[in-house]
Amino acid sequence: MSQTSLNDEDIRQYQICIDHAKLAKEVQENHLGIEVISSTAFIEDLNRQVDLMLLDVREKDVDDISIRMSLEKIKTILNAFPDLDSKKLDNICQVLLEKLDSLVVSFKKSISSNKFDEAASHITKLYRAIDVLQDHLDREEIKAKYVQLKEYFLHHVNDCLGKLKCVCMLENAKNTFDLQSHIFEEEINKLYENLLSNIMIYFEEIIKRINVELENENSFHV
Repeated sequence: MSQTSLNDEDIRQYQICIDHAKLAKEVQENHLGIEVISSTAFIEDLNRQVDLMLLDVREKDVDDISIRMSLEKIKTILNAFPDLDSKKLDNICQVLLEKLDSLVVSFKKSISSNKFDEAASHITKLYRAIDVLQDHLDREEIKAKYVQLKEYFLHHVNDCLGKLKCVCMLENAKNTFDLQSHIFEEEINKLYENLLSNIMIYFEEIIKRINVELENENSFHV
């Protein structure tokens, strides 16, 4: 059975082989004294192939479209053969969930370091994973993680705005095209305009203080 060509006919053939093996086992035990292929051998072969598919899924990025097809194949096999370990699918889904959490951590780390190209790659993978994994993980939970990343970016920028230290950072963000697929350019431009406004207010306050100091200095010398 090929990983890339599993269909209902493949499953039907396996079921026929297993049923025949069980029947042959009964005949052998009751009437004959010869060895026959046990149905267990077919189950073990299926288990090996499922394990290979699980290993393949484990090694792929969460946004790889082939993951969806592999998970569907695994689910079909496990539903068709109750003797297989159904927890295999639960275990790989947990691995994928951990990969999503890892993307969240990596995104935040990249944003905190103002590495927007890296951040764009992380959030894009998470966004694509919504469709890839929606039939096996909670779609709304993945979307919530995606929204969390967008909010983290805006919070990070707003925090920098208050410290007047992010002109270059915003320029980099504006010039990161892939990031604009997730954080609307209008939002970044609005933050940029707010920054410029804050800078103007900041320098106006400095100028006022300088003028006051100069006036006091002049009064002292009069």
